[in-house]
Amino acid sequence: DNSKRGKYNLEISLNEDHEIFKGHFPGSPVVPGVCQVQIIREICEDITGKKLFIHKVSNIKYMAMIVPGQFDTLNISIELTPKDEEYSLTASIFKNEIVFLKYKGSFLVQ
Repeated sequence: DNSKRGKYNLEISLNEDHEIFKGHFPGSPVVPGVCQVQIIREICEDITGKKLFIHKVSNIKYMAMIVPGQFDTLNISIELTPKDEEYSLTASIFKNEIVFLKYKGSFLVQ
């Protein structure tokens, strides 16, 4: 479905009162890396309208910690390239000059 090919730029906010931050880490919360990847996957599912699962992670770099409440919003950039039942992508989570995550990989349609 080449209609989903392209670059997407989004802005999200985090619920800094979410239960996950009570355990990761008590008194010094940060967004777990697996949650950052999950955010990207869910956004790609919204874009494609399909249920996706991680097929391949070519490169993933956690460059800075995301501290809930540090910023009102975060920016996400995703570039999707569909091929058959697979979507290749590059993505990043950032705010201003701070890059938190760089991700390159692919998802398969479930």
